[in-house]
Amino acid sequence: MGILFDASDDNVTINTQIARQSTANWSISIWYKGTDGTLNGDFGKTLLGRNNGDIFANLVIRSGLFEFIHFNGAWAHNVTSLTSVIDNKFHHLLIANSANATANLYVDGVREATAQSTAISNSSFPYRIDGFMVGFNSQFTGGVIDEITIWDDFLNDSEASILGKSRIRGVSLMVRPSSINSYWQLNDGSDGVTATGSNTVWNRKGTNHGTPNNSPKWISDTAMSYQ
Repeated sequence: MGILFDASDDNVTINTQIARQSTANWSISIWYKGTDGTLNGDFGKTLLGRNNGDIFANLVIRSGLFEFIHFNGAWAHNVTSLTSVIDNKFHHLLIANSANATANLYVDGVREATAQSTAISNSSFPYRIDGFMVGFNSQFTGGVIDEITIWDDFLNDSEASILGKSRIRGVSLMVRPSSINSYWQLNDGSDGVTATGSNTVWNRKGTNHGTPNNSPKWISDTAMSYQ
């Protein structure tokens, strides 16, 4: 199961904002399938992030590439994949940020950006996640997402490979489980049924659940299996 978003107004908001400084260890993974190749200037189309005028960072797809955009005196576009991820096939996307304010970026378990600066010019405005599939200026992202995991730790190449190449549902829970902050399995509905209701997108590692807005749909098209 995953959730399908129409790029018109569908999105999910989470109960409590998650903020991550560029000078901390953290990692985020998400499965994405879609064709949303909009450039949208410096901002791309957001996977996990914030819709507000005070954005200094977001995790996005921009011109088909997976990217961590960040403002450090100017918008930087150095933390970006080499592979286009808008071929309407599922891709595993992972960023692993180190406390030295650099990050590695992975597509399908393969590192495509190495030790790239994630510095943000104002520490009062770190990377913040308010929800999924909407970003700056109410730009909504189209496509299907599945299994989102946030770790309070820096994942290595071996762990990224396991996550990117295994399509067994829940494998994220076996990678540094004590460091997992949030895990949205996105397996909470039935195929074709509209996702509605407060807190119906369950976070299985706490109470920071998500609320779907404007009728995204649960869909059986998924990256994962139950092997």
